[in-house]
Amino acid sequence: MKRLFFTAIIILFITSCSIKENKMLCPSILYLDLSEVKQSLKDRTLSATIIDNSQKQALDIALKQNTHKTYVYKGSVNIFAFIGIKNSQYQNIDNLIQIPKGSESDSIYTHTSSKYCKNEIETEKIILHKQWCSLKIILDVQNNSNNYTYSISGNWNGISLINNKAIAGQFLCIPRSVGQNIIEARIPRQGDNSLVLNIYSKTNRGKSVNINIGELIDNQGYSWEKDDLDDIIIHLDKSLNQIDVKIVDWEKGNNKTTFII
Repeated sequence: MKRLFFTAIIILFITSCSIKENKMLCPSILYLDLSEVKQSLKDRTLSATIIDNSQKQALDIALKQNTHKTYVYKGSVNIFAFIGIKNSQYQNIDNLIQIPKGSESDSIYTHTSSKYCKNEIETEKIILHKQWCSLKIILDVQNNSNNYTYSISGNWNGISLINNKAIAGQFLCIPRSVGQNIIEARIPRQGDNSLVLNIYSKTNRGKSVNINIGELIDNQGYSWEKDDLDDIIIHLDKSLNQIDVKIVDWEKGNNKTTFII
């Protein structure tokens, strides 16, 4: 209802602007260009926040369309948008997304941009960036991997929509089993190499092994600063003396393999 009321007011304002008036006082029509959103994401709904000099709009936009029309007041305009939140918590006031302790990251994609609107019609292209890494771990263990339990922990558990930087906070999740001796988890954007794989033995009096996989990943040139995070495959042998790290381009599927002894 508020959205309809604002639209009605803004349209009335536009029609009342005459040639003699200062056009900077009149609103702009802002078209959000959705044409470059990946086809695999077209069935989603985009949650967008648009902030101009006078007001803050919260919009739900169907990505199946190629453009979305809205109105803003002329001047500086900030646009924050995302899709993919299920278990994560979105804090509207601070424009950040945080992942609850015990959960892996949702499949979150974000857009952040700023522009100066001065014309009657303006366009902004929406580009969604991947804010999570698919981490797959293949375990070459002597016995069935069911004899072990696993967790992944780190010091970064969220993303700021203002600058797409990692947010500090305790991250802890239990990886999913996706095959025989294969586990997988979605990891949020990290701010350092503190990521740890914790392995607990069910049969050896709860003996645990902690592997600083963040440091291993970092040593192989993985960047948590990329606009779209690549995926990672880690292979652990039964003695944990050899670790094979693969960094996989999330779009092209290419990978770089490194063995660490």
